[in-house]
Amino acid sequence: IITGFAMQLVQVYIYDLSFGMASQMSLPILGRQIDGIWHTSIVCFNREYFFSSRGIESCAPGMTVIGQPLRKHDLGQSQLDADLFMEYLTTIGNDRFRPGSYDLFKHNCNTFSNEVGHFLTGNFIPSYITNLPSEVLSTPFGGMIQQFMSSMEGGPAGGIPISSPAINQTSQQSSTKPSISNNQQSTTTKNINEDNAIKPAESTNTSIQEDIISLPVIFPKDLVKVQSSIKQLKEMLSSSNADIVARLDSYLTSGTNSTEKETDFVKQTLIPCLTALINVDYDQDTISSNATITNMATPLKHFATNESSLELLCEINENLISIVTDTFSTTTSIDQKVEIAEMLCNILGKTSGAKYLTSNKQYSINSKNSVCPVNMVTTIIVSCLLDQSTKLQNAGTALVLNFAIANCNEDVSFECASALIEMMRQELDYVSAHRSLSAINCLIDRNEQPNRSNRLEYRKTICATPEVA
Repeated sequence: IITGFAMQLVQVYIYDLSFGMASQMSLPILGRQIDGIWHTSIVCFNREYFFSSRGIESCAPGMTVIGQPLRKHDLGQSQLDADLFMEYLTTIGNDRFRPGSYDLFKHNCNTFSNEVGHFLTGNFIPSYITNLPSEVLSTPFGGMIQQFMSSMEGGPAGGIPISSPAINQTSQQSSTKPSISNNQQSTTTKNINEDNAIKPAESTNTSIQEDIISLPVIFPKDLVKVQSSIKQLKEMLSSSNADIVARLDSYLTSGTNSTEKETDFVKQTLIPCLTALINVDYDQDTISSNATITNMATPLKHFATNESSLELLCEINENLISIVTDTFSTTTSIDQKVEIAEMLCNILGKTSGAKYLTSNKQYSINSKNSVCPVNMVTTIIVSCLLDQSTKLQNAGTALVLNFAIANCNEDVSFECASALIEMMRQELDYVSAHRSLSAINCLIDRNEQPNRSNRLEYRKTICATPEVA
């Protein structure tokens, strides 16, 4: 029996390591609902205790790198004092919860919280946390979640070891050092009904829990490849384009790649060059040299990383991007298809390009045929994702992510999501899995995002720091 000691409230802090992605994506992929990939910690004596690859750690409540908890669950009242609790943590911290024994899905923070919570109160943490079905982890989705969460493999940072003097001092201040009889653990609080454990009103969300901000993928500039492509284009120009040839030569030999000079080059030289090449067969309503047109994707991909240059491309010759993109269906080269997909990625990664490629407007590619950019991009995304080529799949995951961020309409969202789900039944590398999960999250969540005009304004702030492929 305890004398002279105030009961201590013990709480379980509950975090979703997928930040909502598991909840939104599990049902369409698995056919069953998985609400989260749970991380928990025990809060008592004014400290938050959790288990990671570094062993048992502690911090001020809510001060780990993953921020505030999604939910707080009252586990019960404890009759134990802080000194005994620290002695218990030291014992298990040198044994089954020692540094290096952490496993994200098998021996993790929830294992720790369940055991420590029971020691303190006689109650276990909610069963939906400890009973995450093992069969889920054996599915392709579970495998990808495991890859996606590899960055959290060591558990959240932000704590200090339980042996730290700071923790002991804090614990002592929370305890009145009562005497405790040998039957201390037999006296416990009333068991809590787990069905009523989670109350939405008690949830505390941070911005990172509420929304996943995905950045567009931008493929970096490859000057050697661009110069090689421009040389080939220069050789295809006729003698009547001597002035364009001279400007191309000047660009190739100058070695200057400032943003200002690049923009001037695009306006004065590149657009006239590409237009001249397209117009060779434009009057006959056919483009016989698809290889020539496809070769334009490389410089377009390069200069699309410059918003000013891209605005000029869309303004001066709005058909140009559609004409180059249209050759995706006719070329048989995987590398050329990848180049076109990466070009579209970079274009979608900028505000002006996103407005163009998500447009339902019809653009002429000759006097008989026209294309709709949003439908054309959707077709290429599906083709890339369902192709057997790893190169094309990787390019497709980047393209669909940028397309989803650009706020494509509901019809194409469904088509892209279906292709993603089909592709995700295969084994994917970490980068493709990460992009796929992020894209599906954007596609499913799109109705809860800002409207189109606000979304494009929002993009201006995130496009400044895109993911570099």
